[in-house]
Amino acid sequence: MASRLSVRSRTALVAALIFGVVAALGSVVGVLLLESSLIDEIDRSNIARAQDIEIQTAGETTVPFVAAGLEPSTAAAVVDIDGEVLSSTDDLDGELLLDLYRTTAADGAFDISLPELTSVHGSETMRGITLQVDDTDEFLETFVFVASSTASVDRTIDSTRSALLFAVPLLIAVVGGLVWLMAGRALRPVERIRAEVDDITGSDLHRRVPEPGTRGEIGALAVTMNRMLERLEQASEQQRRFAADASHELRSPLASMATRLDVDLAHPDTVVWPESAAALRTDTLRMQALVDDLLVLARVSNSASETEPEPVALDDVVADAVAATMARKITIVSNEVARVDIAAHAVQLRRLLTNLLTNAARHASTCVEVQLQADQHQVILTVDDDGPGVPAEQRDHVFERFVRLDEARTRDTGGSGLGLALCREICIAHGGEIVATDSPLGGARFTVTLPVDRT
Repeated sequence: MASRLSVRSRTALVAALIFGVVAALGSVVGVLLLESSLIDEIDRSNIARAQDIEIQTAGETTVPFVAAGLEPSTAAAVVDIDGEVLSSTDDLDGELLLDLYRTTAADGAFDISLPELTSVHGSETMRGITLQVDDTDEFLETFVFVASSTASVDRTIDSTRSALLFAVPLLIAVVGGLVWLMAGRALRPVERIRAEVDDITGSDLHRRVPEPGTRGEIGALAVTMNRMLERLEQASEQQRRFAADASHELRSPLASMATRLDVDLAHPDTVVWPESAAALRTDTLRMQALVDDLLVLARVSNSASETEPEPVALDDVVADAVAATMARKITIVSNEVARVDIAAHAVQLRRLLTNLLTNAARHASTCVEVQLQADQHQVILTVDDDGPGVPAEQRDHVFERFVRLDEARTRDTGGSGLGLALCREICIAHGGEIVATDSPLGGARFTVTLPVDRT
């Protein structure tokens, strides 16, 4: 049932329960301490009275017991060593008083029911004290007994308990109500955030939730929600831009193919069909490559997270990619290729190496160099070329989808614009990164860093 309650109600309920437990324990301890304090006060008063009587009876052969100043609820007696009551306020049993003295510590206090001693005070409980009279002449060995009723203590404790039985539930209700109000006030910004998020749709991701302007958890929640909405807006914008760019890229070869077919069909007698078929095949292959890149780009993240990595000999992947890359008048060499096995997806790593080498060969003047270094934690793969390089302001931009630099704008040599974007997605899916810098050969260097063991 607690799970059906709101956070506000659960907070108030828990606060009320905790306060109730603390208040109940505090009340019990407080009553016990109060009772102990009142009993101690009775004991101190009895000791003082007994000492006064002891002073009056010390050294006397007779005991002129003086009861002046004793309250009606107090009983006192002087008893000799044989149990004879020499003087008393009531008809007390001397033998019983001696037994009480012998069964308790010397000069110790004790509780006793008064009817065992006298019928004067009814059934009230008495708190007694006994003192041995200090007689230096040892002429008369006597004991002083003083007992006072604890009825006032009982009344005080009963009234205190009654007050607490009324006050504690009332305080629990007040604390629960205050916490409920305070929790509602504290959670009000959360409700505004929830209502705003609930009202945001895919078409208005530019909206943001209200930030309370505090440094607490709710302020951090609002900031986090706004950052998430910003990322969603950017992802949605990238998705729309990606769809528009993909449509544009696919439209171009399709339009070229349709135009060529229309011309050929309009003038069938003048068409050199092998040349026309070769041109159509070129456009078809370019469109096929674009579609393949789009499919791989869409699947790479899911495949990396849904399938388990396998041991991959990265040096063999490098060698295969270098051998498979076709480059005209370009020399592709492998330098410092370390022997290393990593946990990864072999197909995606081959695609990564192939795209990097193809891109380097497309822009290189004469040479492309590949290096592979490794330690216990990571591998570093670098691909250098001696081409025009990548301007510093474009080094992050080249990894975006459908981006071609000015020198690579022609579609005959510029590719689909997805190769480096796909490289970055593969690196991210494997827990690594790729960056573009200047190459010692004078062109561009692409550096890929991957972890050796990725769990």
